[in-house]
Parts: sequence; structure tokens; C-alpha cells
Amino acid sequence: MNIFKPITSETEDYTIREFLDNYRPTMKTDPSFQADETEGRWDRKDQSSFLTSIILNMAPSKFILADVEKAIKYHKKKRNALDLQYYEKWKGKGAKWLNIDSHNRSTTVDDFSPADIENLIDGTASLEHGKYIIEGIGDFTIGKGNDTWNTMSLDLQDYILDDCFITVQTYTNCTRNELSELAIRVNKGKTWNEPEIRNTYTSETAKVYRDLAVKYKPFFKVAGCKYFDKQSQLSRRGIDDFFANLGSVAFYGLDQTISHAIKLQMYQIGSDHEKVVKSIGRTITKFMDKLSADMHVIPDKLSVFDLWVLFYEMDKKGMFIPDDKKEDMTNDYIKVVGNLMTEKDENGKLIQHEVVAKGTTQQKPFELLIGGLQKTHVYIRNKLIKEKFDIYKYAEELGPRTQTARGKFKSAHAQNYKTPEGKSIKKSNLHTPEYHNGHDPEDKAWVDGGKEFTIQTAEDNLKLGRQTFD
Repeated sequence: MNIFKPITSETEDYTIREFLDNYRPTMKTDPSFQADETEGRWDRKDQSSFLTSIILNMAPSKFILADVEKAIKYHKKKRNALDLQYYEKWKGKGAKWLNIDSHNRSTTVDDFSPADIENLIDGTASLEHGKYIIEGIGDFTIGKGNDTWNTMSLDLQDYILDDCFITVQTYTNCTRNELSELAIRVNKGKTWNEPEIRNTYTSETAKVYRDLAVKYKPFFKVAGCKYFDKQSQLSRRGIDDFFANLGSVAFYGLDQTISHAIKLQMYQIGSDHEKVVKSIGRTITKFMDKLSADMHVIPDKLSVFDLWVLFYEMDKKGMFIPDDKKEDMTNDYIKVVGNLMTEKDENGKLIQHEVVAKGTTQQKPFELLIGGLQKTHVYIRNKLIKEKFDIYKYAEELGPRTQTARGKFKSAHAQNYKTPEGKSIKKSNLHTPEYHNGHDPEDKAWVDGGKEFTIQTAEDNLKLGRQTFD
């Protein structure tokens, strides 16, 4: 049975000046509740429309925020540990207010209004062009050259700051899950897509795929990349969804069709997928770091997906692609995909492949197989690619992750009890956390193929990471 419990909120109107003074300095955006926390969904035309609506008193949508301090007080009293931890994390980031549903609107106000009211630093958003007749203030003809904050009349600036209002509704006792539900409910009728709905979940799964999308968005945004047909797909969690697809096939294998329902299960707090998603995310990072922009020559993102399937299988066997082999791997893979797309039979027609689904048999060329995530399509593509492309040709085995105490002693002895940084190794402390098994003598980190070890201080080893010795 569903349990429904009203949540508490307070609603009040504020002038633009009051909003900027009271809310902007300490308002943070939780990316869980936004279509795209870095770019938003609004273009300049949308921003202009909203700004004009404020001046005309025709902006009915409320700014939906969570009051961090009141929520902390409430959940501390109720001993809701996870919810308390969530709000205290945001308080630690300087947030007094969490933006649940108004990211595009608050960004528009920020882009338009002065960053510093006293100094009137100009924003970039603009008003709609036309004649504004404001009773008691004056008539203002707005066009190119006077449509931004710094270019408009001082009288119009004062009117916007002190006579135009924003309605703010602040929630004071929401749990994390109730914040997610709130974000969904206030957007009912605004056609959130499936990735946007999943993004509202506050699970580790949502965070891992969202963080990957932020990190690798430049790879997908360059002019030569045609993986997404529309810019809106990029700004509406399309990249998050792509990485969720990679995670889904890694977790379920080739026998499960990837669907929204399956990914909803993955995004649940406490799901089996959530338990391993950090590990999968680290492997996706290794995979993406091996790709170059040359992959964009294939305009289908599912070709990246197919290469990921091979890469993940190889990685789970304790193997890796050395940096000096990644270019050959990419070029050979591109050649194989190109051949599969263009191969013809003796009659000069594209070679067809048999697809059996739901009792129906069809013949499809490879370029049609590459258009879907149905398990039959994924399985056939994987089979055809493997017949022509062997990823293990470019792979090497990883060495041991660590060594025994005896091995540590042998390494220190071979180094004459000096670290690569020239520090003396204290013999009495060798087998304590003070010293790590670091890069091998060839200056490779384990993840890059290092098979032996050089003793370093814990501080130097952690500081070095994958970098080479100076």
C-alpha cells in the first residue's frame, strides 16, 4: 500500500532585489533535480520570454526551494540519519537553499541581472524586443543595443529590481526521496524524458552516471561528433543515459534487453546495481580515456557501446590496453565496423543478417542492426564484430596488484633503501603503512601495466598516482 504524507512549505513573494540579496548568495543546485545542471534546457529565446513575463507580471511558476537549516533541524529531531547527512553535506558546501525546481529560471535571472547590485555588473540575457508601457514609470522601446541590463534605462532597472516579483515556495521537512518525488510532481505536464526522471533519484547510481556525463561531455559536444541528433539530447541527460546503457550491459550481460524499466531498477537506492556501480564507473573511465576523437568518424554511438562490451569483458580478465596500442585498436575497430556496414554479396547488395525476435525472422543489414539496444541486435553485432576484431590483440595482462612482505623487503634492498625521491627508507618501518609498493622500476603504475614494485613513502605514492617519476 502506498503511504502519502503531506510535506511542509512556506510561500512568499519577493522583489527581484530581495531575491538576489536573500537567496542568490547561498542557493545551490542539486544536479539530481535538474535536466542539465551545467547548461540547462533554456536557450536565449526562452530566457527572454521569461524575463519579459516577469515585467508583465505573467510569470506564474514558483521557484521551488528546500530550506537547508530547517530541514536539518527537523531531521535531527526525527533522527533521520540519511536525510540529515544529505542536508548537512549541502550545508557544508555553503547552501542555505537547495534549488529543486527553478534552475532555468534562476539561471536566467542570474544571466540578466547585475552580479553585484551596487556595481551593476552586466549580465548576458536580454529582454524581448518591443515597446514596454509601464504605468507610472514610463514607456520603453527595447531593441538591439538596449535589451541587456547594462544597456537599458536606469528607470527600467529600478522598476525591475523593486516592482517586479518572484514567488518562492520553500520546503522545510522533505526527506531525500520526497525531494525527488517533489521534483517529478511539480514538473508533471512538462514532459520530462526518461533519463531526466531517473536523474531525480538520489542513489549512487544516478551520481556515478551523472558525474561521468559531466566529465566526458566535451568528448560528445565537439563539432565532429554526431552521436546525438539534437542539441536537446545533450542538455536533457542524453549522455547520462548513454553511460547508464554501458553500465546496464556490464551488469546484466547480453541476455537482457536494455530498457527504461531495467534502468529504473538500477537507479533504486539499495539496488544490486548500486552495490557495484562505482566499480563499473571506474572501468568506464578507463575505457573513455582510451578513446580519441577518431571514433567520431562512425556517427553511431552504439559503435562505442559495442566496443565497450569487448573492453569490459577484457578488463574483467585482468587485462588492459597500453597507451601505445590504443590508436591501433581504434583504427582497426573503425575498419571492421566500416567493412560490416559496406560488405556486399555476389549480387552487389548489402549482406543481410538473420534476426529472430518474438517468433518472427527478418533479414537486416549491419547498419540497421546498429540502430537499437534490443538484445537480439546487440548479440548479433557482438558476434559479427568478434569474428573480425580481436581486442586481445592489443591487450596485456596486468601484473600483481601488490606483493608479499618478503617481496617488499627485496624491493627495498634492491633500491639500497632509498626511494626514487631520494628519501631514506627506515628499515624498522618498512612493513608499516608508512611505505607503499609504488610504480615498478620501468616507471609504470599498476593500472598502466607495472608488474614489479618500487618502494615509496605513502605520501609520495599517493601524490604521484599515475604520473611518472621526475
